Amino acid sequence: MQKEESFTLVELLIGTFLLAVIITSLYLIFWKGYYAWMKGDARLQIYQNTRCCLDTISREVQSSFISKSNPNLGFKGDEHHLLFVSTFNEVSRSGEYDLCEIEYSLTNLKLQRRIKTFLDSKPGKGGCTATLSFPISDLIFSYYNGENWQKNWDSTMGTPDCSDDALPQAVKIVLSSRAKGEAPLTLSTIVYLPQQS
Repeated sequence: MQKEESFTLVELLIGTFLLAVIITSLYLIFWKGYYAWMKGDARLQIYQNTRCCLDTISREVQSSFISKSNPNLGFKGDEHHLLFVSTFNEVSRSGEYDLCEIEYSLTNLKLQRRIKTFLDSKPGKGGCTATLSFPISDLIFSYYNGENWQKNWDSTMGTPDCSDDALPQAVKIVLSSRAKGEAPLTLSTIVYLPQQS
């Protein structure tokens, strides 16, 4: 009589255990790779969003405009807030100016941009406000007067006489954003403003 060869119960248990270890290891490797990809993708989206916001602010600040004959067309800002008149507006409706009033601020981790295309004698009021980005953990402006950086700027320099009105020579903008459980991502740029004579 011939003996039939077959697996013993112990061999089957060992084989099943090894297969389970291999499948579990492959699953963990796949999961860690997927998690790393998701984390990198989220960081990349935050970087692109922050970079886009920084570019938008830079373009608009670079087209800042003041009028020595009209104190309502000024440039005023502090460390976390900036209000200015820009030549960035494209007229689309009757009564609009080719100038617009733009205001940037940070409220509850939201980068807010207010724009007013119908200029009147009430600067800082009216217009339409939109959220450009979320979450932004910090927004910092600095203003260069030709000698040093300042935390505040007022184109009227606090005087009723408009003859000494001026734009800063440059504005430094720093934006920080943070993904959940990540280190903050900080981007900055310096915008040089054309000087009016």
